[in-house]
Amino acid sequence: MSALYYVLLVVGGYLLGSLSPSIVLSRKAWGIDIRDHGSHNAGTTNMLRVMGWRYGVLTFVFDLLKGVLPALIGLWTGLPYGAYAAGAAAVLGHGYPIFARFKGGKCVTTATGMLLVIQPAFVGIAMVIGIALCFITRIVSVSVLSTYLVATVLAFLLPGIPKPFAFLVLGVTILLFIRHKENIRRILRGEEKRLVVGKGKKEHLK
Repeated sequence: MSALYYVLLVVGGYLLGSLSPSIVLSRKAWGIDIRDHGSHNAGTTNMLRVMGWRYGVLTFVFDLLKGVLPALIGLWTGLPYGAYAAGAAAVLGHGYPIFARFKGGKCVTTATGMLLVIQPAFVGIAMVIGIALCFITRIVSVSVLSTYLVATVLAFLLPGIPKPFAFLVLGVTILLFIRHKENIRRILRGEEKRLVVGKGKKEHLK
């Protein structure tokens, strides 16, 4: 019976993760597909850049909840690693959404939401580091990848962090590097853009 519960957690988590708030918001509010503008990514950073802070914050909250809710349900079931299964499925759904032709976001916010449920103190500290790096560099991809690299090392070295969680962080970090491959190429060429929040007006759309 537990196998069936795991299947339901994975399928449910993936379908929830496949919901793309940035695509829905951009279509409903401005009549555009956010993936046709800016960095062509369906995520918080591109929403901030193209549609401004209000839509960026809304996207961040919804994407975070896509990781939080499945992980919480997984914990609620009491199944060993239920939160891992449901949360990881949601992260994959965000990156490769079935409802949006498998063209989704970079998985950062949803993955952070999942990990936050499982190890809140550890991830809370990592989020503070990530936000600080973002303010310093103003390059989101650099701050995200640097933060997750540091978090991966710490997850394996710090006492009290379960090894399964450390491997989960490692898996997320690998996925983030895969999802950021174009950003990495631009970073190496010195062409990665700094974050500039959009004016939040459609007439300024480029």
